[in-house]
Amino acid sequence: MSEQAAPGRVSARNVFVHFEGLTAINDVDFVLHRAEILGLIGPNGAGKTTLVNVLTGFQRPAAGRVWLNERETTTWSPHRIARAGLARTFQSVRLFHGLSVLENVEMGAVGCGDGRRAGRRKAYEVMATLALAELADARADALPYGLERRIGIARALATSPAFLLLDEPAAGLNEAEAEDLMHTIASIHRDFGCGVLVIEHNVGLIMGLCDRVQVLDQGQTIAIGTPEEVQRNPAVRNAYLGSA
Repeated sequence: MSEQAAPGRVSARNVFVHFEGLTAINDVDFVLHRAEILGLIGPNGAGKTTLVNVLTGFQRPAAGRVWLNERETTTWSPHRIARAGLARTFQSVRLFHGLSVLENVEMGAVGCGDGRRAGRRKAYEVMATLALAELADARADALPYGLERRIGIARALATSPAFLLLDEPAAGLNEAEAEDLMHTIASIHRDFGCGVLVIEHNVGLIMGLCDRVQVLDQGQTIAIGTPEEVQRNPAVRNAYLGSA
């Protein structure tokens, strides 16, 4: 685990996605550098999760191209993209409730090609780094919701990603849990050396955590910049943040 992220980026150019005549993504460009935490915000239905689905192979764009570093991944399967170093979580927590916490995290490593012994070792390392080791033998279905979300993140990290995409990781958390999660995500970027994308409606978390923020509205990018620049942007205030 390196404290300095290696060079690299995930990028997309001129992405369009259509659903039954509706344009969900309309000519969007995207770049996530390995050396940063990027926030992706916007109103419900703005296209945030759809864009992540395109980046991770769960949605084929109608037009546009996607790259992981210098390799075009537009037509790759989700499994191939994950093995190449792009991991994600989902809005809903998808743990294997019949398994232990350790087995859940181990599944991330094994699913990306590690053998059982190597996967278990990697799972222990990830859980120790995230201060979750004491939960190794607990059943996943016995965890409170906030811990379920953390185990989902740990499982994604067990794939040894170069990039981690988090889809609403603070959903359902209270203010104290969200604050703690913000520190955890910052430590993940530092300790695991991966670029991090965060989709989140918790504006305080995004503005306190991210190096840059990209804002979508009605499938289009309306702003990209530092948190301070985005908060001052009139289009962003009108579409999402409000005037307060």
